[in-house]
Amino acid sequence: MVEEKPDAAQIRSFLKSLAQQNWLQRDERSWWPEFVFHYTDIRNAVRILSEGRLLSRTRAKANGKLEVSSGSSTELADTAPWVRDYVRLYFRPRTPTQFYAEGIQSQATLSASK
Repeated sequence: MVEEKPDAAQIRSFLKSLAQQNWLQRDERSWWPEFVFHYTDIRNAVRILSEGRLLSRTRAKANGKLEVSSGSSTELADTAPWVRDYVRLYFRPRTPTQFYAEGIQSQATLSASK
């Protein structure tokens, strides 16, 4: 059996309520909340898979578990410190973070779309 976080039921409940929102119900985005995912560098992914758990950025850094910081320094500078105490999960594809990290779009294009 897979060990779950103590708040796993709350997360599932939130995602279920999110899926009921009108803005998601009306088009092809309705399935997004069913597939949350975590985005990270492959070296971090190896550690996550071998240890079987995700850590917040703060905990990973404190425990020497953050192999590669794949976060944009600009985004991290604009992020409230308390947010780094949580694992960032995405529920939709094509986030600006992925475009930037993978080099799919230039920094100028991403900055213009904000």
